[in-house]
Amino acid sequence: MKTKRKSFKALLVLAVMLISLFGSTLTVFAADEYTDSKQAVSDWAPGGSKNADGKVMPPALAGYVKTSSFTNGTNKIETTTVNGVSYYWDETLYGEAIRRAGDSLNKKEAAKLQDQANLATFSEVTDTMALSADVGTASGILSGLMGPLRTLLGIIVVLASVGMTVFSGFDICYIAFPVFRNKCEEAKQNGTGPMVRGNKTGSGGEAKLRFVSDDAQYAVVAADTVQSGKNPFVIYFGKRLLSYVVLAILLFILLTGRVTIFTDLALKVVSGLLDIIQSI
Repeated sequence: MKTKRKSFKALLVLAVMLISLFGSTLTVFAADEYTDSKQAVSDWAPGGSKNADGKVMPPALAGYVKTSSFTNGTNKIETTTVNGVSYYWDETLYGEAIRRAGDSLNKKEAAKLQDQANLATFSEVTDTMALSADVGTASGILSGLMGPLRTLLGIIVVLASVGMTVFSGFDICYIAFPVFRNKCEEAKQNGTGPMVRGNKTGSGGEAKLRFVSDDAQYAVVAADTVQSGKNPFVIYFGKRLLSYVVLAILLFILLTGRVTIFTDLALKVVSGLLDIIQSI
């Protein structure tokens, strides 16, 4: 029984909400209805009191109202002048349609105004509730961590620099010294030795070298086959150039403390987009 009562109360609340919503919708679309087609034309013709900005005949009226005089047997021809322009229509045939069209345009205008009012109200609410990040307090709280973070960044810079140097050195040895290269290839074929990366295998199922990059191996093969006669160092540095440039940029950012440079750029782009959107 309690479950039924709860269900009934929930349905009652839902019904009240729907009635309220429907009532507000009726309020939104509550607009004066036309009893005179002449008033509808005067309001909505180009330059009319409700169409001063449009300057064109609304499509809802364009099929009934003309800008040239005409007669149609014994039917009554109505006319009105708006800003020096005369408009004509057959009252007998189109009077009711013109009034309905005017009513429809009034409702659309009322709905548009209501939407604008709702948007303004919503903007006021969101502006009032707007929260901004307290970066100053956050920095103060995290100030004790700045030292360890700087040390961590320094370690990363050192490891990246040493790592790139070590791998580049092994690559150069692999390209320049056939003896070293042959030892690496034997280890790769056997799948054992300190130069082999455990159970890592390439696309052909062969073992992969631990310290020699794929670019160095490709440079040697390309110089002997596809690009016969071309210096393998030229091929190698051509493929590694982008990696060196990117690494140099990242190391410079870390060393100078400008770790937020990309974030700053992104924020400027987002700020510009928001300014454009808000100006619409």
